[in-house]
Amino acid sequence: MTSARHPVVTFLLVGLFVLDVASDISTGVELVLNDHYAWGVAVLSLVLLPMAVSIVAELMRGCVYSGCCGEASTDWIPLIFYHVYTVIMMIGSGCHSRWAEECAYLRAIEGFLQAGPQLVLQLAIVFRGVLIHSLRDTMKMVLEDGVWDWDFFREKPVTWYWGLIQVYSILFSFASLLQTCVQFNEWPKRRHTPHKLLLVIPYFACTIAYRAAAIALLCTFVGEFAAAPLVLIALAQVVTLNSLGLDLARSVVYGVCALLAPVGYNRCRDPDNQPFGLSLLPGYAQGRCVADTGEICLPGEGDRTPDQVDALRERSKNYLAMHVILGGGILGISVAIAFLLLNFTQMFVPLHEWTVFTLQQLNDYAFPAASFSYVAAVVLTGLFTCCIGRCFEEEYIYPV
Repeated sequence: MTSARHPVVTFLLVGLFVLDVASDISTGVELVLNDHYAWGVAVLSLVLLPMAVSIVAELMRGCVYSGCCGEASTDWIPLIFYHVYTVIMMIGSGCHSRWAEECAYLRAIEGFLQAGPQLVLQLAIVFRGVLIHSLRDTMKMVLEDGVWDWDFFREKPVTWYWGLIQVYSILFSFASLLQTCVQFNEWPKRRHTPHKLLLVIPYFACTIAYRAAAIALLCTFVGEFAAAPLVLIALAQVVTLNSLGLDLARSVVYGVCALLAPVGYNRCRDPDNQPFGLSLLPGYAQGRCVADTGEICLPGEGDRTPDQVDALRERSKNYLAMHVILGGGILGISVAIAFLLLNFTQMFVPLHEWTVFTLQQLNDYAFPAASFSYVAAVVLTGLFTCCIGRCFEEEYIYPV
């Protein structure tokens, strides 16, 4: 999915990456300029998070596997320019297999640690009513006047549309996280067919939409206490992944990254050669790998026995089922409690101090939309897990 043999795909991926990062930076700057200093700094801090995490991860990997004073001691230097370095790796990913794997690794970090958190943060910012001028005017037209007037937009100058940067940032963050989930979880598999992607993409989209909306609602009304269900979900996911056969370090990484969408349910463990679950073996990007015997073999044709492949499929289905259950069991209950508190107590009165929406709008749109997304995710999870062991058997040969 990152190969330069498909220049159009590469161009689209680079464009999505650049637009996602640029829209996040622009939103942070605009929030600061609109006197929302704390929110602006929070948005800009998340832009720097992938750089900080990748540098720390590279230093730790170097110390563990290569020695702190070895060649790996300088591998972190390009990561100071993380976003520019990632774009270079994406453009050149088809020239060298190592670049392709480095690109996938860096792209995954940006998707899970920047796009995902940005999506939740900026939804919470909008729910709180912290709006840039153009979006504030639009929300006033829709929420207070109750009408959608296209003439309202035709009368505005071109520069006015820049104030909708919050909306653009949310859309690009959602698209970036969705692309990362599909690429990280599904693309390394043996074949990619349109009918499989027609199921995979809606499945991830509904899961992301439900969890992001639910977490944003919790952050809006309970603030820092929303960390409690999130920590509980992450801990449960770490324990589940570890019990399904992953090492503890990878279980922690995948458990945290899977707060918005399932991550790593088909990854094996070899942290030395596969940081973040991505193979760095020479020639793998060309569809070849080195078996334990030293022989060259094709993925799925010698790297896994049929029993091992069946076990991996079963692990995937168990983890996906757990993921959707946690979404309803922990997030669902938390949102339901918030719903009850809003409708039957005086805790959030006056409501305008908590959110830009009225109680009727929350009951008519926000809570039903979150519920519908969850129901759709449950249905698609059932279809997806069924197809893992049945319809798409040849396509679900898992990578080493």
